[in-house]
This record gives sequence, structure tokens and C-alpha cells, in this order.
Amino acid sequence: MLSSIPSSQNSTRALDLMAASSWFYGVAKNYLSIQFVMTVLGAVTITTILLFYPCLKIWTTCATISIALLDAILFEWLQTKYRQLGAKTQELFDTELLGLAWNSVGIGSKPETEKLVHATR
Repeated sequence: MLSSIPSSQNSTRALDLMAASSWFYGVAKNYLSIQFVMTVLGAVTITTILLFYPCLKIWTTCATISIALLDAILFEWLQTKYRQLGAKTQELFDTELLGLAWNSVGIGSKPETEKLVHATR
């Protein structure tokens, strides 16, 4: 009996799912890069400012707290969201390719079609 996997994995649907998964992971990687640059450059910049202008200690403290909050609340959440979308899309590819049932208990809901379409454009 011949396997249908080679032809199924090259179908338009499967290729779109792989493209969407890669796009979601790429967006998550971009947010990680933004986090890194923001925290490292922020620390260097704020330290340099304090070195030359110690009177700005209050403002640099506010900036440091803002950067920390943005990092912990916004960018971490966005990065996690897109990594999960990438993982769910990869799981959708695998389940459709192998003809398995979706495990909503372990994985949760399937990625929304609108998000998949947006990711493949």
C-alpha cells in the first residue's frame, strides 16, 4: 500500500500551514529581538545618561521601570502568543497530514482561519 503523505505534504493547504507556522515563529523571533535591543540598549543608554547627567536620576528611573514593564508585560505576552500560534499551526499540519484527531484537551483550540490566512499573505 502506497502512502499518501508525500503528495499530501506538498498540497496547497499543507504548504500554507507550513508558511503560516514559519511566519508566526518569525514574528515571535522579531519580538524577542526587540526585547533584547530594548533592554540592552536601554541599560547602556540610561547608564551613560546618568554618568553625564546625575540630576536626571528620577527620569532615568522612570524610563527603566517603563522598559522593564514593557518587556515583562507586553513583549513577553506577544512573543508567547506568536510562539503558541506557530506551535498550534505546526500541530494542525501534522494532524491533517497523518489523519489524526485534534487534541483540544492538550493543545487547546485550533488556530483561527483568519490568522492563518493573514500569515500566508
